[in-house]
Amino acid sequence: MIKEIHAQIIHDSRGDETIQATVVTDSGHSGSSAVPAGASKGKYEAKTVPAAVAVENVQKYIAPALIGKDPANQQELDQIMVALDQTEDKSYLGANSILAVSMAISRVAASEKGVELYQHIGSLDHRTGFNLPVPMFNLINGGKHAENNLDIQEFMVIPDRVQGYHNQLSAGKLIFSTLGTLLRGNSAFVPIGDEGGYAPSLDTNEMALDLLVRAIKESGYQPWEEVSLGLDIAASSVAPTFEISPRRYLGLLSDFPILSIEDPFNEEDWDGWSQFRKLMDETNPTSKRIMLVGDDIFATNPSRLSKGLELKAANAILVKLNQIGTVSQTLNVIEMARHAGYIIIISHRSGETLDDYIADFSVGVNAQFIKTGAPNDNHPERMSKYRRLLDIERQLFPNNATTKQA
Repeated sequence: MIKEIHAQIIHDSRGDETIQATVVTDSGHSGSSAVPAGASKGKYEAKTVPAAVAVENVQKYIAPALIGKDPANQQELDQIMVALDQTEDKSYLGANSILAVSMAISRVAASEKGVELYQHIGSLDHRTGFNLPVPMFNLINGGKHAENNLDIQEFMVIPDRVQGYHNQLSAGKLIFSTLGTLLRGNSAFVPIGDEGGYAPSLDTNEMALDLLVRAIKESGYQPWEEVSLGLDIAASSVAPTFEISPRRYLGLLSDFPILSIEDPFNEEDWDGWSQFRKLMDETNPTSKRIMLVGDDIFATNPSRLSKGLELKAANAILVKLNQIGTVSQTLNVIEMARHAGYIIIISHRSGETLDDYIADFSVGVNAQFIKTGAPNDNHPERMSKYRRLLDIERQLFPNNATTKQA
C-alpha cells in the first residue's frame, strides 16, 4: 500500500521548472517520475500550474487522498485524482501535479510486482507480447524549437526498414553525424535546437529535406528503401507567411521520401485535415502507408479523437502523456485509436527531463513509433530514452540485440 507521496521542483532541458513526484509503499519500494513541458502546445491540452503550486498540490491534496491505496489499481487512483481536480482540463490541481504522481504510481507498482515497467504497462494494456518502436529522429529543428528561419518545426529521419532497434539507433546516429559534417562545411559552428537536432538557417524548408536525403545516402543507406523522412509542420504555430495548402504538401510527398507528416493544418481546420487525407491516400504512389499524424488536433484527448475518427481526419496519432494528464486516460485514448486502425506514436516534449518513462511506455503499449529527439550524446534527456530502449531490446530479444552501447 502507498505509505507516502512527495514532490519536488526540478528543471527540464530548457532550464524551466517542472515537477518530480515519488511514491513510496509500506513494503519499502519507491518510484519516481518527472513531467516534461512543450513549447508548441495545442490549446486542447490539459493545463499545468506553476511548479511550486504543483508541489504544494501533491502534498496538500493528492497525497492524503492516495495514502493507504494499492498502487496496482492505476485506473482507480487516477480517477481519484481527476475527481479531486473537478475540472475538464485539470486546471485546478494541474496536469503536471496529477501526471507526476500517476506515472510514479505505475513505477512503484512495477517494482512491487518485481517486473519491468514496460511489462506492468503491458498488463494495464492487456498484452503480453512486446515489440520495439521505430525511432523518429528529429535531426533538424525549426519553428518554436529553434531560433532560426525554418518554418517547419521538425525534420526527421525514420529508419523504418532497417531491421533491429540497435541498428536503427546506429543509423540515426551515423546520419546525424554525417548531417553535421554537411551543415558545418566551412563553418565552425551550427546551432542546436531544443530537441538536440541541428538548427541551421537555410534558404528554404526544402533545403533541409535535400540535406537529409544527402546525409542518408552519404551514410550508406538508401532513402525510402531503408530510411524515410518525417515532418512536423506544427501548422497552428507557423509564421503567417508559410503556405499551408494541400498542393504544397502533396508536392513535398512527391519530391521527397516522406513517410510521416504531422499537424499540416490548424487544430481547428477539420475540413482541411479530412480533405487532405483523402487526397493523400488517392495520390500515394508507393507501397508504404503514408502517415497523417494528429498532435495538436487530438491533444491525446478522447473527445477530440472521436471527432477525428468520425471525420476521417488522420490515420495516426501522436500520444503525449502530459496532454491528457494520467496514465490510464492515455491508455484509453491509445486503445480507442488502435481499435480504429490508427498508427500509434509515443512522443516526448521539447522541454524534457532525464526520466526515461516513455521508452517503457512505448513498448508496453506496442506503439509502432517513438519520437524523442535527436540521437545527440550531448543531450542526455533525449539519449536516456534511446538507451533505455536498447536495454529493453536486450531483454526481449537477447539473440538479436548487440551488446554494444550506442
